[in-house]
Amino acid sequence: SCYMIPCLKSILILIKPRKLLAIYMNRYALLFVGPQGSGKGTQAKYFSNYFHAPLIGTGVIFRNHARRTTFFFRLLSKYIRAGRLVPNYIIYILISKKIHAYSTESILIFDGVPRTLTQKKSLDTLFIKNNITHCKIVVLDIPKKISIQRLSVRKREDDDNDVAIKKRLNGYIKKTVPMIQVYKREGRALIIDGTPSVSLVTNSIKKILKSDHEFGRLIV
Repeated sequence: SCYMIPCLKSILILIKPRKLLAIYMNRYALLFVGPQGSGKGTQAKYFSNYFHAPLIGTGVIFRNHARRTTFFFRLLSKYIRAGRLVPNYIIYILISKKIHAYSTESILIFDGVPRTLTQKKSLDTLFIKNNITHCKIVVLDIPKKISIQRLSVRKREDDDNDVAIKKRLNGYIKKTVPMIQVYKREGRALIIDGTPSVSLVTNSIKKILKSDHEFGRLIV
């Protein structure tokens, strides 16, 4: 009888299919972080293809907005060229929109997000709101000297001048490393030696994910 309360069928009709799917779906987030030159972008892209999962990265988002909005591009460029981290409120807005856009995907790959404790807390909140219950952060660890060496032989965007590189590496040590320590205490950090070749690093990531009780079932 449905006299006093709506019957189950009526309730389900009121819920959007995308939201309903997200409620019952086990959702995973794999985060890739590391200093400049660590290869986090390369590995994030590989595992995005491996899992057939969307790749959410600030670099891609920034470049897309650079093509769309002149004002926003100027705002972002001001921070990037100076080697400064983009403000957390901007990161939150951009990432929130991306997570919402991929609400029916079971796995999301993140490149270079989060970078600070504040961003981590915001991302944890977004994960709870979007029913993402399984999360691990892959930390590609390389010495500062190797990071500088790798970047010195690369020709990239105009933010890669020597002063900006050193400033961003120092920012990583000051702000990102403490965040990683929190993930370690939570048992969610997977530390990988990023100094070997790309293929060896990839295999190391697969091996450690395979042994993980949450992500092991996803590795073939």
